[in-house]
Amino acid sequence: MTQAIQTLRIKKHFAEKILGVLLMLLLLAQVWFGMPAETHLIFAWALMATLCWHMLFNRQYLILDQGRNRLSHINSSLYPVRRQDIKLSSISAFTVSRSRMQRGRYTLYVVLKADAQLDITSGSLRQVEEIAQQLSKMTGLPLEQD
Repeated sequence: MTQAIQTLRIKKHFAEKILGVLLMLLLLAQVWFGMPAETHLIFAWALMATLCWHMLFNRQYLILDQGRNRLSHINSSLYPVRRQDIKLSSISAFTVSRSRMQRGRYTLYVVLKADAQLDITSGSLRQVEEIAQQLSKMTGLPLEQD
């Protein structure tokens, strides 16, 4: 009997895409109308172009593979940026708490049996709670309130 693989896509904020588009238009206008030849300006332009690319095309997925007994958090664009694999047997619960770094944002943590927490994603309370509830339902693990 084969075990199901379930995928949960983490949606981005609409404002992040709008900001990425606006910055990309600004950068394309610089190319169209000519750029200064100073090295530090070209480097700054390349960094901003990379940031815009990330804001526009970055994707986050949570993949629950019960056959391999793992939860994978994948962050990718054209290539994998970050992959975090967690054994389901080492997870005791999921919890949502206020972000320590950003005001008005919340973070979803995986609580490990070894009394450690791994952050999975952050966002608005509604978005993070929705993801946490789906993960709790898919894995059968409890959702703790912080």
